[in-house]
Amino acid sequence: MSFIETAEDVLNFRERFSADHRNALHWDTGWCGQGCLKGARAGLAAFHHPTLALNRLNDAAVIEIYEREYIRPMALERLSRSVAAFMLDTALGMGRESACRLLEDNMCLIGDQGGGEALINALLFTRLGCLNSSALLSEVKRKEVRRLMRVFDQCCALEGERTLV
Repeated sequence: MSFIETAEDVLNFRERFSADHRNALHWDTGWCGQGCLKGARAGLAAFHHPTLALNRLNDAAVIEIYEREYIRPMALERLSRSVAAFMLDTALGMGRESACRLLEDNMCLIGDQGGGEALINALLFTRLGCLNSSALLSEVKRKEVRRLMRVFDQCCALEGERTLV
């Protein structure tokens, strides 16, 4: 599996650029209304990348950041395309360390019982639980739940493509 495929999959899941004043991660300080509203580009948030001009990043620059900060350190190229894409999306939303812990916990829980789709299913429910207990505004939570369900569907479709080949 190529890291480029994983990165392109996630680029398709994520909004190209948004600057939502209700989302704390879109502010360079991490606090709504404080600092500079810089937005997010394909999952790269201003709070985590305060020095980047996110609205001017092209896809190649985003893929380079994905590879350098997420794909290589998390060894996502060792996973199936569908699980790698879901994990990259998870790391963008929750942070690399939390995403790795989530993957490890769910892999232990599932064991050899299921393939990629079972793992993605378990990861989805864990992420929904984390999202439910987060301090995000309910409007932002609803938007993220809808986005997360689309990501889940797309990853399951990738899993289906992989098993048909």
